[in-house]
Amino acid sequence: MPAGRPRINRPDTPFGKNLRRIVADRGMRCQDAALAIGTSHQKFSYWCCGKNDPSLYYLCKLKEFLDVPWDELLGGVYIES
Repeated sequence: MPAGRPRINRPDTPFGKNLRRIVADRGMRCQDAALAIGTSHQKFSYWCCGKNDPSLYYLCKLKEFLDVPWDELLGGVYIES
């Protein structure tokens, strides 16, 4: 594995669970949502299963595309400063 941020498998993270639920509630497939926001299906899948987190850019694109409030999308994930 290349140097940098290690991959962590965090199954059923609140964000991943919410993302899968929101996409399914809208009758979409993850592939469709990934294409709509301009990312790969693999990257989107990693977000859903907790292997990776989206950048702020993609979080904003997801929020806009899925038309959800931040707290619903992030599912109680809080970032400490």
